[in-house]
Parts: sequence; C-alpha cells; structure tokens
Amino acid sequence: MYKTIKFNDMILADIDNFQEVPPCNIAKITLPYSIENPLLAIKNGFVFADRTILTTIQVSKAEFNFDKLIRVEIEETTSYKDEIKQIAQKAFIDDRRFYYDLECKNTQLSNFIIGKWVDELDQVLVAKYKDVVIGFLALKETSNDTLFIHLAATDEKYRLTGVAMSLYAKALMSAKERGYKKLEGRISTKNLAVMNLYSYLGAHFENPMDIYIKEF
Repeated sequence: MYKTIKFNDMILADIDNFQEVPPCNIAKITLPYSIENPLLAIKNGFVFADRTILTTIQVSKAEFNFDKLIRVEIEETTSYKDEIKQIAQKAFIDDRRFYYDLECKNTQLSNFIIGKWVDELDQVLVAKYKDVVIGFLALKETSNDTLFIHLAATDEKYRLTGVAMSLYAKALMSAKERGYKKLEGRISTKNLAVMNLYSYLGAHFENPMDIYIKEF
C-alpha cells in the first residue's frame, strides 16, 4: 500500500493511491533539491531515484519555420488510446512517474499507472507515419498563459523520422497560435535527448526536484 510520509513532523507528500492498484509496499516522495533533503531522505530509509527539472519555453520568442520542423503527419484527436498505451509502456522503461520499485521491474504496476494516465487524456497530438501511430504528445493548461507537456513518447523504431522534434514543434506552434505565453514541461535529467530538444527550441531550465523511493 502507499503511505503518507512525514519528515520532522511535516507531511511532505501524499503518495498516489489508486483503488485498483496491484498490491505493493513502496513509497515515493518528491522533494525540492537542497543540501539537507538528501540527508533527511537517507535518514528515513529512502533511496535517491531520479532528478527532474522544469523546462520553460517563452512562446513569443520562438521564431521557427515550423513547416521544416514538423516532418510527419500529426493529428489532434481523442482516438488511438490502445496505440498510445503500447508506445508509452515501451518508452517509459524507467520513468519514476510510473515505476515505484527501485529496480524498475514492476511492470504490472507501471503498466497499470500508465494505462490510468492514458485513459484520462483528452485531445492528444498523435504522430503517424504511413498510417501507423509512431508517437504522441498531450498538453494541459496549467494557467491562463501556460501550456504544459503532460505526457509524450515516441516509438523507438521510428525516431529517425524526426517524430520527437515534430511533436514538440507542433506543441510549440499550437501554444503560439492559441495565444499562450509559455510552454512548460518537466523532464528527468538523465533524458539527454529530450533536454537537447528543449534546448534547441529555446527552453531554459530551473526548479530541480529529487525523487526518493522506499520499499517496506
């Protein structure tokens, strides 16, 4: 089961709790980076699992030839949920949003959580190549002037088509056309390919957060 974790009598995180989740005895917490927090986490039996950073693109400063960046067909749709789940489950092999166990081997749990995320998606940018779904990107409005890249993944077999750049460029173009000022995301610092993509699109990085896991 998931537990609510306290440090120094302060509640830091209410652990995600799905009613139908496969049983496990794992807790995950996310803390802002600091000198002190790793020591507190270790003292309470937690192990460092990942660090994420917030990415922000100022939409008004994004002057690109989107026709050149978007190289595959992209459709905004509510369809293709099964294809999206399959791509996500293959792509997120160590993503701490979905893996709570230290060794990232509990695919029963991760696939369950991914399925829940995908089922809750509404309109999604879906990339296709010769009528095959090869990637997706879901956006969420987090404020009146900000869109957030909530979930995105591509099929590794088709990455040479430029599908990732196509999806992120389409998201940026959509944000610009709809009058948003910022396009944000949060990514793992180990995901260098996506960091480079964000850098190319003019993002700046801030607000590191550390993920810790404890198995009971």
